Amino acid sequence: QLYLQLVEDGNLDYKSILGTYDLLGPVGQVSLGDPVRQAKNLCIATTTLCCLSAIRGGLNPSVSYSMSDYYIQSTESCDSVSEVYSCLSAMLDDYIHRVHNTKKHLGRYSSLVTDCISYISSHLTDDITLNDLSGTLGYSEYYLSRCFKKEVGISIKNYIKKQRIQYAKRYLDSKTTNISKLSEQLHFISPSYFTKCFKEETGMTPRQYIQQPPSGELK
Repeated sequence: QLYLQLVEDGNLDYKSILGTYDLLGPVGQVSLGDPVRQAKNLCIATTTLCCLSAIRGGLNPSVSYSMSDYYIQSTESCDSVSEVYSCLSAMLDDYIHRVHNTKKHLGRYSSLVTDCISYISSHLTDDITLNDLSGTLGYSEYYLSRCFKKEVGISIKNYIKKQRIQYAKRYLDSKTTNISKLSEQLHFISPSYFTKCFKEETGMTPRQYIQQPPSGELK
């Protein structure tokens, strides 16, 4: 319940809070003799529950369900227990940040810009174009671009780039992350351009970010 409440609240202090609790205790063995399948089952069940908690927290249902599908598919493609738990960690962080941002933006932007942000959030691994956005939302490219920049303060293109870097940060928490594959997944034109954008946004390269001590650990 604590775990799910943190998602519903969009509580960015979740790591320090969870660090003080034995969350799960004994877990039922659904797949005896197959630790990877057991870990996958746990991750899939947790993802499903987090999806519903995020919706209760205000996240757009279509975004939340798209995320759930993505993380369940990602879980199924894992080959080891450590990969599954890296996926689980990324999923939790992603949901919590998105709920937090939803609450932060509530009432701040017009319905048009809010819908635009929701669409972008659920399609970060797609090749998003302004034409896609305008067609989906039912407004001209010019009008959508003008409204978005006026309310958010940056262009749609730069907003997408910033959100993709935030997405990348969540995956780079795993030292097994393939940076080239991640940059391709997020539609950067090359790994070097991804590294350049990442450093502009965070002050460090993706490799330097990975090598940081875990949050809360002394440097």
